[in-house]
Amino acid sequence: MLSNLIRLAVASVIALIAVSSFGAQNGERWEYQTRMQLEQMEGMALPAMTMQVCNEPGWKTPPKGQQQDSDCKINDYQKTGNTMSWSIECPEGKGRGEMTLQGADKFTGFMEFSSDQGNMRMDMSGRRIGNCDPGSDPVVVDGAAVPTTAEMQQMQADMGKQIESANTEACAESISAMQLTLFTLEGSPCAKHKPAFCKRLQTGDGAMQVVTQDASGETLNQALAYCGLQKDKVMVNACKQASATKQWDFLGSHCKADADALAQKHCAGRDYTSVYATEFGSFCTHYAADLMSDGGATTAAEQKEETAVEKGTKLLKDLIKW
Repeated sequence: MLSNLIRLAVASVIALIAVSSFGAQNGERWEYQTRMQLEQMEGMALPAMTMQVCNEPGWKTPPKGQQQDSDCKINDYQKTGNTMSWSIECPEGKGRGEMTLQGADKFTGFMEFSSDQGNMRMDMSGRRIGNCDPGSDPVVVDGAAVPTTAEMQQMQADMGKQIESANTEACAESISAMQLTLFTLEGSPCAKHKPAFCKRLQTGDGAMQVVTQDASGETLNQALAYCGLQKDKVMVNACKQASATKQWDFLGSHCKADADALAQKHCAGRDYTSVYATEFGSFCTHYAADLMSDGGATTAAEQKEETAVEKGTKLLKDLIKW
């Protein structure tokens, strides 16, 4: 809450003293000293702030904000003799201010501001330090130039491009790794890249990456639901990719028909030593272990129509010695 009040106070100061636009006339450069006192910090003042601004000669109009889209507005500006007064309104609160010129080169004044976060008072003093060009001289705060509206817009545009580039890169990495998380977050910038993610899920490599992310298969189910795809069609491509790249363990775990055929061809009828000496050793031993774990049970219908693959797999339990 305190930080919000400070932010509002600073915003109102910038709106008050920022450079005005008044044609090609010569401007007067003034240096301001401001010190803020917050209601929540009774007896303690925030560090002083020093600003240099280019003002219209003679204070003939209310000070205007440098940024045309500022939400704070100066109203009820009045000048009587050497004293000026005004009110300020922001979406978060409102306040009033007063300045008194001491000759042509100095002034003192104050501004009070109230909001839901609390109240603050800012005491001000200033002196004229020379002439300036209102069209080019920047506002300077504690020795640092405040960006102009055009510079701010360019900075925002550049930052937007950087953010967009970073988002695109992160989404591309998620597609490459087939990580679904970034695509399902509310308001995610990756949502527009959904077609690319779903297209990759339909490739053998993409499907395999999703399948192997967790043993439960829940990640695959979530990805299928996200893309509106059927599991059997996606798994056909995954199994083809596993076979083409000789990832036999994947076949054994996720592609039953392919695994049965592979077992009949490369495992059945061989002893443990000869099987394990081939590239199919790990596959065959795991395949046999899986058969042993379920007892090789078959239904009555399966028993009636026992295929050559089933005959071969049964042999594994007898011929591979543990």
